[in-house]
Amino acid sequence: MSERTYKKISEILGQGILPPRPASFSDSTLFQAWKAAAGDAIAKHTVIARIKGSTIEVEVDSPIWAHRVIHEQESILAKLRELDYTELITLSLRLSVPRPVVKPSSKPIQKTPAKQITPEISELFEQLAEHGDH
Repeated sequence: MSERTYKKISEILGQGILPPRPASFSDSTLFQAWKAAAGDAIAKHTVIARIKGSTIEVEVDSPIWAHRVIHEQESILAKLRELDYTELITLSLRLSVPRPVVKPSSKPIQKTPAKQITPEISELFEQLAEHGDH
C-alpha cells in the first residue's frame, strides 16, 4: 500500500491550487485583526478569502477547525468589531481540504518466486488438457 502525505493549506495556497490572493492581502491590517480576534490557533488553520458586503468569508483547512470557528464565531465577530471592523456582521466558512499527495514507493516492486507445481497438480493439468476439447 502506498504512503500518503498531506500538505498544509498554506503550502497549497502558495501553489495556486486555490484562487490566488494579492500578496498584500495576507499582510493587511484585516489579516492582523483576524489573527487577534480568532487567536493564533484558529488563524493557523484559516485564510481570509474575501469580504463580501458585511460578510467575512474564511477558508478553513479541516472540518474540526471549521467546527471550532463556528463555535467561536460570535466572539470572533465581536472582537473584530472592537478592532473597528464594525461593518462585519456575519462569518461564512468554506472548507478547503487539500487532496492527499501520493508519493511513489521508493522500494522497487519485487517479483515473488514462482511456486513449484506439484506432481498432483501437473497431473490434473494434463487431464484437463486431454478432456478440454470436448
